[in-house]
Amino acid sequence: MTTWPFQTKLTVSDVLFRPDGGVVMEEIQPDPPFVRLVALDPVGQVQPGWPWIAPALGASVGYPSVEGALAPDGTIVVVVGTKSGGQALHRLDRAGKELAGYPIQVATYGTCQVPVVAPSGTAYVTCDLMDTPDADVARAVTYAFRPDGSTVSGWSVHTGPTTGAAQLAANGTLYLTIAKKGGTRLVALGPDGRLRAGWPRLVPEGASLTLGPAGRVWVTWRVYGADSGECGLPVWTRYEVLGRDGRKVRGWPVSIHGWSSDPTVARSGTTTIATQAGRLVAYSLAGVVRAGFPTAIPIRPAACYGGSIPQLAGAGNVLIAGSTVRFGPGPANGSIALMTRTGSSVAGWPVKVGYELATECRSCTPGPGAIVLPAIGARRIYVGAYSGDRPRVVVLDRAGHRPPAAQRHLATGGSWELAWIRIAPTGRVWTLIVGQEGGGILQPIAQDGVLPAP
Repeated sequence: MTTWPFQTKLTVSDVLFRPDGGVVMEEIQPDPPFVRLVALDPVGQVQPGWPWIAPALGASVGYPSVEGALAPDGTIVVVVGTKSGGQALHRLDRAGKELAGYPIQVATYGTCQVPVVAPSGTAYVTCDLMDTPDADVARAVTYAFRPDGSTVSGWSVHTGPTTGAAQLAANGTLYLTIAKKGGTRLVALGPDGRLRAGWPRLVPEGASLTLGPAGRVWVTWRVYGADSGECGLPVWTRYEVLGRDGRKVRGWPVSIHGWSSDPTVARSGTTTIATQAGRLVAYSLAGVVRAGFPTAIPIRPAACYGGSIPQLAGAGNVLIAGSTVRFGPGPANGSIALMTRTGSSVAGWPVKVGYELATECRSCTPGPGAIVLPAIGARRIYVGAYSGDRPRVVVLDRAGHRPPAAQRHLATGGSWELAWIRIAPTGRVWTLIVGQEGGGILQPIAQDGVLPAP
């Protein structure tokens, strides 16, 4: 018997998926500040020993924070705000008990990122430190802690705050982006905390990273200007590839007019991008447009308002999702297309889903927004949508057909928004809907889209 869905009145910060099919929910309450973690078994029941409640936070603390990750040994590594306004690192066992050697104070004043946990169990924690509660960020520091709480020596202090999440490559290199006047400094650190040869590199301000094969790094940044128009979209999107030694790969950077998606990178190094104009472009590792590209994405490009900008998701086949277009008072209708990396449409696609595609923070702005990325399973594709104001998931097979089983809305009423659809390592499909004024509902769905019976 299942007890799903699991509903909470607190704000859901994130959800961690356990190998046994269970989950750990990270929850916060802004006022008074409060943080807790709840472990649920595969049928949705709270596991013995949980929830874990963070040490009491003072009323003077600002918005509470919790950033967690699942370690290979099943422990939960989590950074939580402290009463003084700093950050502490906790490590919890499967029963929700703190391990010996923890908690560890990692910041007296400041904020920390989601811990990055290596296969060895070592947890890397990057924090932006301040000298006083009201001071500007003075420096960023990365700590490395073994599972027993002991510190790995040799890790570096950097001037300026971080600008993006730390990322750990398969070869053990940890990448950080640090704000610097006139741009962003890209730092590559080895397991011993030392800079890799050829690093750091200065990249444009606001750049984001995509880690690729053979230790290469794809850098994406968007250029705004007077021609951005009322939509606020960039004038250019530019891409650069850096080698393991930090040097630019010959043939890069390349530029695309207008907004373009973050790249998807194949094992061969082929870079595939969806453009605002509704075209799919693929570049070789040498920065040369591949034969047969650019090719049209067989869906209508997004309008300035009432639309969604195209995005890429997936491995193997590439899913291009967008756009939702409104004409007059009638219902919106979103379209998605499934395309191979050679640029051809998969048979049966594109598909009109019959509903408005879900976008991130739907209530935040009437302008174009990034869609909630569909989840791509081995046999099914799960697309977030809205029927009126009710969030739902549209399930399609690889041929673009819907399974015959009945599907249901995830919630009723206009106060809920779809935050994400994810497929856990176990293959189970999960949805999270959040309230506009707090609260959340976590719900697994079957592969045919049917909600589990209570």
